[in-house]
Amino acid sequence: MRDTRDTLDRMSVHAGALPILVLASFLTPVALAQDVHPGSSLADLPACALQAKNYLCSKPNLQQALAATHTVAIVSQPANHASDAALASLARSLGKATATGDEASLAELTFRLTPIEPAGVTVGAGTVDLAMLNIFVAAHGNPTARLLWSETYNGNPDMPWPSVVNALTRQFKSRLGTDKR
Repeated sequence: MRDTRDTLDRMSVHAGALPILVLASFLTPVALAQDVHPGSSLADLPACALQAKNYLCSKPNLQQALAATHTVAIVSQPANHASDAALASLARSLGKATATGDEASLAELTFRLTPIEPAGVTVGAGTVDLAMLNIFVAAHGNPTARLLWSETYNGNPDMPWPSVVNALTRQFKSRLGTDKR
């Protein structure tokens, strides 16, 4: 049996304002059985699974999807230049073409970047979840049919949005092992 650290990665995911934490070290062998073997199509990749308030996502499945993908749709909500430029740069650094607007329906994956609204007042120098990058597999004409990966960035609540976006994309590339800094 493979080590669960090779299969799943730790990340936090949100449903509304409730933070959800993925803990890879507590997975059962059942979760490992969802891995897809090389040669499978993107449609065969399993989505992240919700188990006891934790999203379980497979890093090898993400890597397989990225290897098989030529075009990604980029979506920022709310739409803004800093987010769109950062997502386009991320896609280029992964060797992917980008699609927006009407062309987005032709993409195999969708990268969606959203800010996380604060759940209350932050007192002191603590960190809070600031932004989330979700990666979806398109299926049956729906560009966000299945959640394949979710990356959350936390930091100082006073960070300017462009800095948050830059930090989140660096964190994601570092997790994938593609950050060349």
